Amino acid sequence: YHFQRKDGRSADFVQDYLLPFTRRFAEVVHAVDADAMIFAESEVEKTAPLYPQASENNIVFAPHWYDGVTLLFKRYIPWLGSNLFTKTPIFGSSRIKKSYKTQLGMYKDQANQKLGNVPVLIGEIGIPFDMENKNAYHTGDFTQQARSMDRSMHALEANLLNYTIWNYTSDNTNERGDRWNDEDLSIFCRDQQKDPDDINSGGRALEAVVRPYPLQTSGTPLSIAFDYRTGSFKYIFEHDPIVTAPTVIFIPRVHYRDGIRIEATAGELVTDQSNQRLEYYPS
Repeated sequence: YHFQRKDGRSADFVQDYLLPFTRRFAEVVHAVDADAMIFAESEVEKTAPLYPQASENNIVFAPHWYDGVTLLFKRYIPWLGSNLFTKTPIFGSSRIKKSYKTQLGMYKDQANQKLGNVPVLIGEIGIPFDMENKNAYHTGDFTQQARSMDRSMHALEANLLNYTIWNYTSDNTNERGDRWNDEDLSIFCRDQQKDPDDINSGGRALEAVVRPYPLQTSGTPLSIAFDYRTGSFKYIFEHDPIVTAPTVIFIPRVHYRDGIRIEATAGELVTDQSNQRLEYYPS
């Protein structure tokens, strides 16, 4: 009842309770560290609070987003998705792809329109790995998990969003999962680890999880696209002519064990395969 009524009217949880809490929290933290960045999120299906001063208070919008059908049913259904905000189903792979891009893009719109254009980090995104009654744990075939993860990753990349994959659980097991709430979203499991000396051993669906991405850009990012099945990665950005530092791209060895072939419109390219990096120096 406390969160349903405020001052004799129906309460708005986000505006009436979450926003004042966020402000007080930021004040206390900034009294100790004035430069600290405060990661704030709303309820999963709710919009951000109206807080135009958020940028002045070092707020980062950090909402969570999940592929609801996959998370709920622990199945990857390529033709079925859901809209987290409208609670409606989506049918057809192309419509799902378009909707997921739009849904995640809404967070950027909210950060701009309601929070004073603060940075956005998707604080949680991921998939359940115990799909189809944990069938992959017996067969070793994580194809469905890779496809599911890739569907979410595409939506992130289409919006040039920063994100944190949920999750890495060091003591995950096939039997107990993440050891909480029957969840099993860890990209690592010791039961899948065959060689402790191999950094990738124990990883789940790493072909979709570990992706090329720009570590730093000497300009403005415009688009990113990656196809884990072919290894094709395309990055478009607008170079800032006053920047002489290179654009640096992470080139994961898990995808490019035999080296890479690169095409660029201009400039000089330097590969550092030992550190899994590609450096682009503008002309």
